[in-house]
Amino acid sequence: QSAGFALALAKQASIAIGSERRFREQRRLNEALRRRTEQQQSLFEATVSMRMDKPLETILEDIAYAIQESVGFNIVLISAVDGDPPHLRRMAGAGIPLDTLEQLKRRPQAMGPALALFQDRFLLSQSYFVPHQEKAVWESQLDALTLIPAREDPTIETWHPEDILFTPLRGSDGRLLGVVSVDDPVGGKVPDQAAVEVLETFAVLASLAIENAALYGTAQRRVNELDALNRIGQALSSSLETRDLLEGIYHHASRIIPASWFTIALADREGGGFAFPLVYALGELAAPQHTALIQRVADLRAPLLISPDRADPAEPVEGSWMGAPMLAAGKVIGVIALQNLDPLQPYDAPSLNLLATIATQAAAALQNARLYEQIRHFNAALEERVRARTDELAQANVQIVAEKERVETLYRITRELNASLDLDRILARALTLVSQAVSASHGAILLLDRQTGKLGYRTMIGRARPLGEDGQPLEADAERGVLAWVMQHRETLILADAPQDPIWREAPLELLGKARSLLAAPLMMGDDVLGLLLLSDPRPGLLTQEHLRLVSAAAVQVAQAISNAELYRLILEQARRLGETLRTQQTEASEKAAILDGIADGVLMVDPQGTIILMNHAAEEILDAQTSRLIGRSVHSAGDQGAPDRTAAGLAVLKEWLPR
Repeated sequence: QSAGFALALAKQASIAIGSERRFREQRRLNEALRRRTEQQQSLFEATVSMRMDKPLETILEDIAYAIQESVGFNIVLISAVDGDPPHLRRMAGAGIPLDTLEQLKRRPQAMGPALALFQDRFLLSQSYFVPHQEKAVWESQLDALTLIPAREDPTIETWHPEDILFTPLRGSDGRLLGVVSVDDPVGGKVPDQAAVEVLETFAVLASLAIENAALYGTAQRRVNELDALNRIGQALSSSLETRDLLEGIYHHASRIIPASWFTIALADREGGGFAFPLVYALGELAAPQHTALIQRVADLRAPLLISPDRADPAEPVEGSWMGAPMLAAGKVIGVIALQNLDPLQPYDAPSLNLLATIATQAAAALQNARLYEQIRHFNAALEERVRARTDELAQANVQIVAEKERVETLYRITRELNASLDLDRILARALTLVSQAVSASHGAILLLDRQTGKLGYRTMIGRARPLGEDGQPLEADAERGVLAWVMQHRETLILADAPQDPIWREAPLELLGKARSLLAAPLMMGDDVLGLLLLSDPRPGLLTQEHLRLVSAAAVQVAQAISNAELYRLILEQARRLGETLRTQQTEASEKAAILDGIADGVLMVDPQGTIILMNHAAEEILDAQTSRLIGRSVHSAGDQGAPDRTAAGLAVLKEWLPR
């Protein structure tokens, strides 16, 4: 009975133990199912949060918090591969103080030390677990973060603060996109493979987020670049002014390429080197820098990139720098250079390619602007030449008209002067015509008395003849002032304001009235000065060089007319004297003829050459020849053949008396 009771009790105990085991297993399964459900819910929520309109950091932050809540790690840090050369940039985290996380974001991790942890001996599923015993692999190179204190009773299953667990984030092509690092597991134990597999599930989600963000960023960047290039193209095609083009390039290019310094250098076609029409530093105009690099870009005729990983010891650059040449017709016409001081946004190859594309567009636009500028300068020069030629033609036309008027005036003066040989009339008319031609209100002509050597007023405007009290022309002082200067230099003198000139003040010509403008021209015939022609007016500056030319030419005509009149006077005087002499000779001849005719004997007079010059009536009868036949003939030939006998005989007798 006791044995039966014990057996029954044993059966009941085994049933109870089995029930308790099944209950615990059921609880474990339920807990696992719950956690699995929560993980799937977190994974679903993280998947839903992966929208393209959200920043990558926000998406990765959601995934980090989902890992913290669902996988069982208190500290999560997600890093992405970035830059050229690549490095790990901390993007998001959970369980890390904000200030510490911001510091981590500002400190990129070099790829070399990180890749040293990718060893097969550390593999745990698709992840890597590096126990603290292997910290020599990374201790001196890896920028590790330790936020939890070491445990007092560590075991082989206990998580150590220097343990490292991370899951690589790989793209669809197997390329490394980043890593998910976790620390401080819930429960303080090293996670098993099941927990790591859950972590890897979220890592796949993070990989998709990074890859999609990269694809979206590339597409968006390409769209922005194309939009910017389109805008740049529109801006460059909308103007042909160089300054507008440069400002348009800066405005649109700086929107898609971050630049602390933006420089556009243009080649100097005349002196060589470069001019810097546009240099901006942090949005403000500045002086150019890194000119040696700009010259190198021009010499290379190719884009140049200088970054922290591609530094140039000969030309140290803060941050990153790149430049692209602007080529037109195989020549470098300029360089576009950009510099970014932000170490988190260094320039890379795509940035350089974009800048080269912008430089190509800019080169074509600037070349068109230069051609337009050349055409505009050519047109301006042509217009200036046409304008100058037109002005020259207009001036020539004015000169021709003035010359025509001058010639017509001279013609009228010459015609008037040739219409008479009366000197006083000639002088009065000539003075009137010349004064009218130059619009002078006063004038006078003075003639030089050759016997006394003194100048005298012969005519004035408004007076027929300026005579003195004795009826003679008024004498002028030719020893000083204007008259003396013109007589001495024998040149035409023009004074714009006579009272201000010392020549005038030396001996003012009061007979010319209140003279301000004065013109005095010598009346010359050859090298002889016949007199002076004076013109004046109360208006200063009235008489010009054109008037001087006209008056000088008129003075020549007046001098010629004076000479002609004087010659005419001399001819008349000579004719008068000859007439008087002829009349005297005729009277004497008549008297001599009467005396000869009163002589009964024949009288015949000859000159020393034997020419018969006079004979009386008795001689005509003796020689039987008329006076008209013998007068003017030689006695040696008058009796030759054909003469009457008495004539020949008488002349023969005369020949004997005359010397041969």
